[in-house]
Amino acid sequence: MSCWFILSALLSVYNKYIFGKKYFNFQFPLFMTSVNMLWHFLFSYFALDVLHLISEVNTSTQSWKSYLFYIIPCSVSAGLDIGLSNTSLKFISLTFYTMVKSSSPIFVLGFSFLFKLERVSIKLIIIIFVISIGVLLTVLAESEFDSLGFVLVIISTCLGGLRWCLTQILVQPVSRHSMHPLIAMRSLSPSMFITLLVVSLISEGPSTIFGSEYFTSFENFLLTLGIGLVQGIISFIMVLSEVKLLSLTSSVTLTIGGILKEMMMILISTLIFQDKLGPLNIVGFCITIMGILCFNIFRYLQAKRTEHDGDIMEMTINNGQSGTS
Repeated sequence: MSCWFILSALLSVYNKYIFGKKYFNFQFPLFMTSVNMLWHFLFSYFALDVLHLISEVNTSTQSWKSYLFYIIPCSVSAGLDIGLSNTSLKFISLTFYTMVKSSSPIFVLGFSFLFKLERVSIKLIIIIFVISIGVLLTVLAESEFDSLGFVLVIISTCLGGLRWCLTQILVQPVSRHSMHPLIAMRSLSPSMFITLLVVSLISEGPSTIFGSEYFTSFENFLLTLGIGLVQGIISFIMVLSEVKLLSLTSSVTLTIGGILKEMMMILISTLIFQDKLGPLNIVGFCITIMGILCFNIFRYLQAKRTEHDGDIMEMTINNGQSGTS
């Protein structure tokens, strides 16, 4: 969890610096993100097929049903989630980005209900409503509101909910589609790369990309390559830690674990990028955090109740066996 927390915060700051108009201002975030997915594939391939880090794990390919219904949808949603998130940083502050991204439990829970990873309950619906109110107040209070940036980040957040629920299905041991996190990354990365590259070439244009100042000289090309490589290394380790956490917990638990990260990101944004917070921004964010904390308490009590019921069942079985002996 600590590895994911640190790298996630570092990547957010790094991406804002790369894509923000006031900073490095790299104008092709979708293209850069597609290249990162290619790095992810190469890193995971190297770890699996060259270093044989998990040789004891079955690395055979998945069935066509897994690819069609899980791997490809997960890859497309993950690629667009990351690509649109990075693109939104061109238009909105890191603080506003972080606040809107904190609405992810709404979409994670929604897709968890859809895929029957969570049971629908009145308490969860109320929690989703509270988080929605907090995000709405945050958006309404934003003094430098950019509609395009907001649409991009809210779509990416929705896709992120779908992404993590599908990833949970792919990597958790109890799932019949389960695979090792490194194998999941190797399987997902090619589709993510192709998805982002196609979207990039359509929206950003190949002539515009390769005719830009980032590729006109060998020195600029090396600089661009180096920036992308650093971003690729950070994001690879971060995503690997995310997938590993999902294999041990759940998509909702990972989302809740980001509470402290979101609060820390806002502090970092105000210190590094001089982002401004209004009173209504703070109120909205606090309401959002309150909703997420309520869910955390709900899940804790639910887990305790399940554990207690399991202990009672085990005692009943043991007593029954003792009575028949």
